Amino acid sequence: MVQLGCSQNHLVQQPSYAYKSFPITLQEGFHWPSRELAERFQQYWSIRKAGDVGELEKFEAPHVLQIISPVVYQRSFGKSQPDWVSIRIERSRQVTDQLVEIDFLMQVRDKDDLCRDVFYRDSWLMFSKKWLHVIKDPFLTGDGLGR
Repeated sequence: MVQLGCSQNHLVQQPSYAYKSFPITLQEGFHWPSRELAERFQQYWSIRKAGDVGELEKFEAPHVLQIISPVVYQRSFGKSQPDWVSIRIERSRQVTDQLVEIDFLMQVRDKDDLCRDVFYRDSWLMFSKKWLHVIKDPFLTGDGLGR
């Protein structure tokens, strides 16, 4: 596991909505596939950190919300994440014209107040002219893409 420390370099532009922006930095040389995706990613993870399920659902792909029951979704995503410190985006991969995967490290503060990094691979689907998050959790959705 890679240790990043708690520094914040190359911050993503702060969005203009009611939630405190979750600190997101970019690996040197990383470029977003689109500005809209960068904004949606920032909003999604800020809202998810805050634990506002009602707002978070607006960012999920429709098929994901049909797979996961409202009770399971609330239980899984309806709590704030005070131990999440920051995200450092490592790379993106254009899977198809409508599907992008974003690899990042979530910096988490553990019970001993030490920072450690947890790897995530986020999927984003262009649907109805909007980037939507695709939950890929084998316990909730399989891989979230029907595979």
